[in-house]
Amino acid sequence: MLLAYAYTPVAAELKGSCLAIRRALAPPVVIDYSSVEEVIYVGEVRGLARVFAVGGLFGVYGRFSATVLGRTMDVYLYSRGSKNCVLIRTRGKNILVAVENPLEFAQALNRAIARHRELGSS
Repeated sequence: MLLAYAYTPVAAELKGSCLAIRRALAPPVVIDYSSVEEVIYVGEVRGLARVFAVGGLFGVYGRFSATVLGRTMDVYLYSRGSKNCVLIRTRGKNILVAVENPLEFAQALNRAIARHRELGSS
């Protein structure tokens, strides 16, 4: 039970060069802005099937097969539910994060990525 709680996602934070998904006790999941290819607001995700994941008392996180934007894909989901999701496509993974204000979060993340790329090309 403690192990399941340890990995519970508690917040998504935009840092200087990365998105950090904080967890209750475990180290954060870090997504470097340079690896992000696309950020899309998707709202509610349907058709979640666990591949290697937890879905229960402390949240929904891990690897799933899910229907996102009308197509089935493997995703890594970090949330407390399947609503208010933002899809982050990176070079190696599809990541879903559920946040309180998903449209604002997606816009802020896109701005942070653009700022990071501008600074990197200067």
